[in-house]
Amino acid sequence: MNDDSKTLHATGAFLANLENLDHVQLLPYHRLGVDTYQKLGRPYPLEDVRSPDAEQMEESRDLVRAYVRNVI
Repeated sequence: MNDDSKTLHATGAFLANLENLDHVQLLPYHRLGVDTYQKLGRPYPLEDVRSPDAEQMEESRDLVRAYVRNVI
């Protein structure tokens, strides 16, 4: 949804302008809400979205590190 390189560069550029920013933590998408949607009998709108693997997360962190020093 928001982990393409264009969005990560834009986010990093925005964050670089924030004063007193100690660190940024990138969190991977998770599918914990799937069961809740099923219990409610509702379709899960992000059914085809998968969680990024460790390599994809590290690539995302590397992109943001170009702007913010401490990325978790």
